[in-house]
Amino acid sequence: MTAIQAVDVLTECRRQDEKWGPRRNHDSVGWFFILMEEVGEAAEAVLVADREAGGGLDARDAALLEEAVGLGRKAEQVLEDVGAPVSMCVPECSTTEERKEAMQIAAVALQWMMTIDDRKGSADAG
Repeated sequence: MTAIQAVDVLTECRRQDEKWGPRRNHDSVGWFFILMEEVGEAAEAVLVADREAGGGLDARDAALLEEAVGLGRKAEQVLEDVGAPVSMCVPECSTTEERKEAMQIAAVALQWMMTIDDRKGSADAG
């Protein structure tokens, strides 16, 4: 991970704190809905990029991504309906398994970001 990538991630954490409230106020359900909303946005970005590149995805992959977009929109609606997860906050200790899964999600997201940056660097060098 580069210093720029680390700064980007921390900056996004601050932006999300402003949008959803302080990060330590969410219970696991709240975090799950926030995550699903972000996954939906990521799926939509992949679909848009694919369309702009000429539509190389096969129909099955495109349909799966469309489903993820729909789930993200549904999660966003839940968050809006409850006034964001701050209203669902219950002090709790995350289980070891929840923390492990959250760490794995973060690692995958970071690897994806680094791959995008690597591709961009390769395209800029070419």
